[in-house]
Amino acid sequence: MHSATCTTVAVRRKTVQTLDKPDCILDYNRKMGGVDKSDQLLEPYDATRKCMAWYKKLAIHLLQQALLNAQIMYVKADTAKTVISRLYQCSCRRTAKRQA
Repeated sequence: MHSATCTTVAVRRKTVQTLDKPDCILDYNRKMGGVDKSDQLLEPYDATRKCMAWYKKLAIHLLQQALLNAQIMYVKADTAKTVISRLYQCSCRRTAKRQA
């Protein structure tokens, strides 16, 4: 639970100013970046329609979220380079066995 305290922070607008922000807002901004980013990435591909039943909307949203998470993990794992390096190692081993 947050207390009713405020922290002075620098805010960039036309000029740099200092404002008092509640600690709960600062905590939210620190910890919710991933959720906001995920919502931004899914927004152009929103497949739900107003006429669908709620459970269909939920199922589509969960599927889209799973696909986005898989794509993020694929990019972070850098799988393409890993597969290529494994193939290269295997071809080097085969070549070494043939020459031996």
